[in-house]
Amino acid sequence: MNIIAKIYCSFKFHNAVIYKNLEILNSDNYKLGDVIGGGSYSRVYEGELDGKHVAIKMALREGRKSIHKELQIYDKVSHPHILPALGVHLAVENLLFMPLRKFSLADFFIDYGAIIQNNKLLRYCIQISSALKYLHEKNILHCDIKVDNILMKDDDGEEVEISDFGCAIDLAHDREARYNVLLR
Repeated sequence: MNIIAKIYCSFKFHNAVIYKNLEILNSDNYKLGDVIGGGSYSRVYEGELDGKHVAIKMALREGRKSIHKELQIYDKVSHPHILPALGVHLAVENLLFMPLRKFSLADFFIDYGAIIQNNKLLRYCIQISSALKYLHEKNILHCDIKVDNILMKDDDGEEVEISDFGCAIDLAHDREARYNVLLR
């Protein structure tokens, strides 16, 4: 085994130990489709995993540290209004698999904004608040709440989920961030 293979295996093992609740995917039974989103640190693709339609988040080179922080957060959380992680593939690309959602709250407002009833808006606020309260109880700050990061959980627009933890801070593990938050 050459030195690069040893480092890669060590890296892979190290991360498998860190993620207690995320499923570590070792198979290459996935297909990348078209880009459906992304930012400075990652791209999100439509794809398939074991024959199911999924969203696949791939870290760019600059985003490797960010995606590992995101994975640690996904490993800690489980809430009905937080987009769940289906698994992670710790290959060179660091892939995060999530359920594919058809549209965000931003899309929903563009399509239906003038006719959304107040009781539906209130329901969204309650669901988002519930998820944020849960995160804060776990000492996690999302840091990027916006309508683009709130996804419609179902086609009829009754439930929403918070997504994209790329900017999130886990105050329990990030001492520098905790110090900066306390200073503000």
